[in-house]
Amino acid sequence: MNFKVNDYPILLNEELKESSLNQHKIIKVNFFHRFMIKPAKDEIIYWSKNCDLSYFDKDYRNSIVPILHTKHQS
Repeated sequence: MNFKVNDYPILLNEELKESSLNQHKIIKVNFFHRFMIKPAKDEIIYWSKNCDLSYFDKDYRNSIVPILHTKHQS
């Protein structure tokens, strides 16, 4: 597995580097969002809106990309 979020590699048993996460548009969840998610006290939650996920390689078939719909006006 070659799991990546916004091209940031996620490796098992390795700490995430917060400075690198910020470069890849992955941010730490703020107090309000923590309150809604209700994680355990020792959990640190990160967030990436409309992120691209890849899990084997950069081939499009091995990626999950959000599909953003536009609102239609009447």
